[in-house]
Amino acid sequence: MRSRVGYSGGRQDSPSYHDLKDHTETLQLQYDPAVISYRELLEIFWASHDYATPIKAQYKSAIYYHTEEQRRLAEATRNLVRQGRLGQAEHRGKPILTAIEPATPLYVAELYHQKYTLQCNADVVKHLKYAGYDDIVDDTLACRLNGYLAGHGDLSTLLEEIDSFDLPFAVKFHLLRVVTSGNTAGVVPINETAKTNPLPLDYIVQQRQHAAFEGKDDYVSSSISSPPEESKDDDESYDDNANVNGKASRDTADVAPPPPKRVKK
Repeated sequence: MRSRVGYSGGRQDSPSYHDLKDHTETLQLQYDPAVISYRELLEIFWASHDYATPIKAQYKSAIYYHTEEQRRLAEATRNLVRQGRLGQAEHRGKPILTAIEPATPLYVAELYHQKYTLQCNADVVKHLKYAGYDDIVDDTLACRLNGYLAGHGDLSTLLEEIDSFDLPFAVKFHLLRVVTSGNTAGVVPINETAKTNPLPLDYIVQQRQHAAFEGKDDYVSSSISSPPEESKDDDESYDDNANVNGKASRDTADVAPPPPKRVKK
């Protein structure tokens, strides 16, 4: 998704921030309908936009459609807001002031209006690799960063896409802090309880046979990953390089367990 802000809805040419003429401040979105539909965008609009408070034309509530299908969906969702099936509870029952009008050319606003929250984070912006600073206007990554830094977006979505961001770890960690309100201790991207024994099955069986030979029945019935601690004789020195029989040794060797003995009953 890409976004840019500008001035639209009027008929006069060349509006600017200090001379909007008959235009309104407008947000233009470029989106992939395979990812999110126009209907879903409208639902977000009605859920987050103040459509009931009278305000001057510079900031008026409006939807500018490009196709008849967009017009139809805009009007259909506006009717659902009137019925209380969409929109915000605090505005329920109030007149809906949102205009639905055909789109006119968008005059892109001055650079300092683009991705405003992102531009306020200079230590993030300096890591963006642009040929020219005005590339921030149409950059998809800049759009994503601006949203996250402004407090929009959730942790699960960020974790799904953060590895695709061509940014250093410090910036990614900063995004995690913003999205979690500083509670990064609660971020658990890996399930730490999903552990398995990497030893081959034949090795595990071999160790259990060896334990049975030495008469350690409790070890035979226990998990190979948690064997009981063996006691150490007081009169024997203990060495980490002990051989398979547990006797002290200063040599390291790979030793196969002895064959099991026949025990007389």
